[in-house]
Amino acid sequence: MVTAQEKRQAYELWRERCRQVQSVTDTSALRPETPAGRERRKARLLANYAAFCEYYFPHYLQLRDKATGEVIRTIHNAPFHNEAARTVRDTPNLKAVFMWPRGHAKSTHLDIFLPLWLMFQPGRLINFMVVVGKSEDSAVRLLGDIQAELEANRRLTADFGEQKNGGSWLDGEFRTNSGVKFLACGRGQSPRGLRDREARPDYIVIDDLDDDKRNEQLAIYWCAKEAIYKKMSQYNVDFAEQIEIDDFRMRGEGELEATFIQKDGFEEELRLQYMTFDRHILVWVAG
Repeated sequence: MVTAQEKRQAYELWRERCRQVQSVTDTSALRPETPAGRERRKARLLANYAAFCEYYFPHYLQLRDKATGEVIRTIHNAPFHNEAARTVRDTPNLKAVFMWPRGHAKSTHLDIFLPLWLMFQPGRLINFMVVVGKSEDSAVRLLGDIQAELEANRRLTADFGEQKNGGSWLDGEFRTNSGVKFLACGRGQSPRGLRDREARPDYIVIDDLDDDKRNEQLAIYWCAKEAIYKKMSQYNVDFAEQIEIDDFRMRGEGELEATFIQKDGFEEELRLQYMTFDRHILVWVAG
């Protein structure tokens, strides 16, 4: 649990981050443009993820001389960054795992650049984003990075208007002027059933949860779903929508409770047993 003092320190660091973002994204030195030219530039940036990132987030993608502040070079997106962005934009109801090496900007792109690119698209492609971290505190920090851009990035404000509205990343949620909601969620807290008026989460990013114990638990979940699938002997089963496994505390062996949801809505309760040994996992339907 974060103390009041730690919360104040976190807020002061965030305020300093906002000042840095404001300074680097200052628009006063940019070339003047007509309203029509501005709209053409925005359309080009919204169509091109790489160009969007380089224009709106120079503080992430430019290396500067520490003494003079002069730009030394721009760090361009890798092809896989741009391909991932296009895949997310063009694939409704996408469920995906993006496995990039450490240090290849997974959180920067998937937690900040990409949702903002989707948010400002014509027709707005996200309305309710949930950030899931190893803990609620880590998810809250990720949320702070997004709010810093929405409130302090002068280039975003100049092109898309003031975004500041109610809520704070420190409290785990906030909303923009345009009505987009952002929420932090720790591992083990399910976003299922969350609703914001008529909207449910439509962009959920699970950030860097990789650890051996969690991987083993996820493997048990998957083995349980496979066991239920074979038990039910049905075709075209949607593992995400039709098979639900209750949360459980992982041990060397134990019991699982699950629900299989028929396509007509009928729910069948199931009980499973699992056992782990020598890096192997055995799961079977017990009843």
